[in-house]
Amino acid sequence: MLFPCFKVLSHDGGCIRGFIILETLEAIEKEAGKPIKYLFDWIGGTSTGGIIALGIATGKTRLASFRYKSSNVRAELQARQS
Repeated sequence: MLFPCFKVLSHDGGCIRGFIILETLEAIEKEAGKPIKYLFDWIGGTSTGGIIALGIATGKTRLASFRYKSSNVRAELQARQS
């Protein structure tokens, strides 16, 4: 009996770890030469990873813009705490 094979991409949450996820996915995208959403059959995650997964799966944003938006939010939070 043959079982179907699926390529699954799952992201962990953890706020700042989202930056690590983005850097890793961008490197994979660059090496593959195509958007990350075309490399996997299923994409999911929890917390920050889920937000990243939604953005990738819907194709509404690129990884570089995620990093840009995330760094702007981080800078704004740091400014508020000062």
